[in-house]
Amino acid sequence: MRNNFRAGKILTDLAEKQGWTIEELAGILEIAPSNLYKKLKMNDLDTKFLRKAADAAGVDISRLFAVQVTQTGKFNTFGDAQVNYKSTLQNLEDAVLTEKVTGLEKENIALKQQIATLNKLVSLYESAK
Repeated sequence: MRNNFRAGKILTDLAEKQGWTIEELAGILEIAPSNLYKKLKMNDLDTKFLRKAADAAGVDISRLFAVQVTQTGKFNTFGDAQVNYKSTLQNLEDAVLTEKVTGLEKENIALKQQIATLNKLVSLYESAK
C-alpha cells in the first residue's frame, strides 16, 4: 500500500505554522530559495535536513510528522466516565495531560463522596454497638 506522504509538505506546513515565507525558511536553512522550492516537491528528504528545519523552528523532529489521532479511554479502573479527545500528535501530550487532570479531579470528588459515605456507615455502626 502506497502512502501519499510527501516530505516537502512537512517543510511547507512548518513554514506556515511559524509564519515564515518559503524565502524566509530558505534563509534560515541557509540554502537558496530555488533549492528549497525543489525540496518542497520531493517525496523524500534526509533526516539531517529535516532536523535542521525542526531545530530552526524550535521543535522536536518528531513533531514534523504529526498526524491526526483520535483516542477514547476510561480515566479510572471503575469506568465511571469516558475521556474523549481528538488531537494531533503535536499537542497530544498536552491533551492527554489535561484530560488526565480533569479525570483525576472528578475521581477525587467521587472518592471524597465515598469516604463521606463510609464515615457515615462507621458512625452508624459505632452508634449501634
